[in-house]
Amino acid sequence: MANALLRPTSINWVSLRGIQLEYDAVDEQTLIGAGLIEPEHMPGAACRSYVRRDHIFVSRRKDGRVNARLDADYVLSRDGSFKRFLGALMADTRLSLVQGEISND
Repeated sequence: MANALLRPTSINWVSLRGIQLEYDAVDEQTLIGAGLIEPEHMPGAACRSYVRRDHIFVSRRKDGRVNARLDADYVLSRDGSFKRFLGALMADTRLSLVQGEISND
């Protein structure tokens, strides 16, 4: 699960795979520490080496850092804080997503 908040460098809203979060020039320990990528999914030490899995693509840069492209649903499924927030939101019986609707509870 995610241990620290890590903001993506950019978000690709028009990917064929859906929304993708992009992390550019990031230290691999930062991605691992944030719980976004498992250590075994990191590319080798050689420049331009990469790992491609169902929901992730990680490539090694010349400077040793990595670029990562992660599907948004993959990231959200690993984010414990987001799961707790969404669970509390869904459990709130006073909440209505219909504009103008007033709850009498």
